Amino acid sequence: MDKLIREGSCLLREILGFRLLSVFALIHTFDGERDFSSPQELLFTFEGGSQVRIKCDQDGESIYFDNQTPVEANMAEYGQNMLFNCSNDNNFEYGIGRTVDQIELIVSDKIIFGLLMNFEGARSSTIINLGDELYVYDELPKNILEEDKWQRILVDQNYSGHTSQNK
Repeated sequence: MDKLIREGSCLLREILGFRLLSVFALIHTFDGERDFSSPQELLFTFEGGSQVRIKCDQDGESIYFDNQTPVEANMAEYGQNMLFNCSNDNNFEYGIGRTVDQIELIVSDKIIFGLLMNFEGARSSTIINLGDELYVYDELPKNILEEDKWQRILVDQNYSGHTSQNK
């Protein structure tokens, strides 16, 4: 688990102290209907050229992040996955133009299932994998996390494994 946290922290440390420029979501569309409630992938772009893509991992429980750009896909009669700018969405608009002050990984049962980004001005974005679907909240939803043991692990310039326990 420590190796997984160290590897993920390495990429996320690159965006600490940088302003968020935009957020894009890979959304499934079918017959012209768009489902913005649960994006397939999210792409955060930052000043200095850094970007972070967040998506559900193959295990269906954890999140995966890298610096790749999401790829649109035409699935013929099953619809399309299309990239949309969602910088003006309620979950992201307050972070646009603000510096990322702090990032915490949300960990349970040896998986990273969420990410909390705090922006200057004490606002935050929380991205969580719940049942192989991404959900975005403006703060950590306690009612969802009450059932399981979980911890928040601070990502800082020199990862030390500092955690804060829930239970």
